[in-house]
Amino acid sequence: MQSTTELLTDRFKKQPPKQEPVDNLGFSIVPDNTFIEESVVNNKNSSSIKLPTPNNRKLVPEYNLTAIDDGRIIGRRGFELKPSKNPSGYLHVPYHKITEKGYKSTTVTVHKLVALAFVPNPLNKPCVNHIDGDKLNNHYTNLEWVTASENIRHAIDILGRNIGGDYRSEFRTLKNQQKLPLEISNLVTGNEYWVKAKSNRYKKLIRDGHLSKLMKLADIAVTKDSPANWFATAASKAAWERTLDYLAKLGRVAQTALVVAQKLGTNASKFIYKQIWAGRNVERWADIARETGRDKAKYFAWLCAREANEVRS
Repeated sequence: MQSTTELLTDRFKKQPPKQEPVDNLGFSIVPDNTFIEESVVNNKNSSSIKLPTPNNRKLVPEYNLTAIDDGRIIGRRGFELKPSKNPSGYLHVPYHKITEKGYKSTTVTVHKLVALAFVPNPLNKPCVNHIDGDKLNNHYTNLEWVTASENIRHAIDILGRNIGGDYRSEFRTLKNQQKLPLEISNLVTGNEYWVKAKSNRYKKLIRDGHLSKLMKLADIAVTKDSPANWFATAASKAAWERTLDYLAKLGRVAQTALVVAQKLGTNASKFIYKQIWAGRNVERWADIARETGRDKAKYFAWLCAREANEVRS
């Protein structure tokens, strides 16, 4: 008669090995949401099979689709989507867009999905460019984020193309679909004509890569008596070059204030900023004050006041 241990051993020997669920692309879906090749699942002792890198596929939450770095797209049910060409020659795939009335069937380009998943976009540029000019090559290494003007310059200068109607139509569509950040749209006031004119101006600056500058101006504008008017003037075509100089100087002032504050062992106060804008020799006075060893901030203030008196006299 077999013991309990022997019976259990025989029972488990008769059970077939458990197989991991595998999707239609040959990737095994495991609990931690990583993916392993099916051949590796069925032959875990194989040392000749190279596992894909962890970043070879990523979910794009905005579209509920998964992009693979070689340009393939996986639908929300786990199957590879078959792309088709749009009138401009780009590959696109269908997806369901959530609207107030429910789901709406529409399409999104493959290169946009791959770029959203794998190509960093720290400057928030709106366009995706094919570096080699091949619209069907959607590998992530062939994609880059650019502004509309950079996209056109690349087509003309690098690829030697004559920009035609298809490109202009694409950029018009991009322009119409572009939305302003809330901080900027709150500063768009006036009648219908001025709202449209200001919005178009701000959108153009964003397409040209000036979003961070506009956001900085928006932060400054809210401190003014008439924020919308001040922002419109600063972002106007006539004043834009002066605005860029102002923002550059603002950055230098902030850096100087930080250096002075570190030397004095204090925070970058309004007094320090005021002395910098007034043209005081703040770094020199900060060095002298630091050598005193105590009451550095007071001594710094006295040196700045003495310089101001000398200038007035």
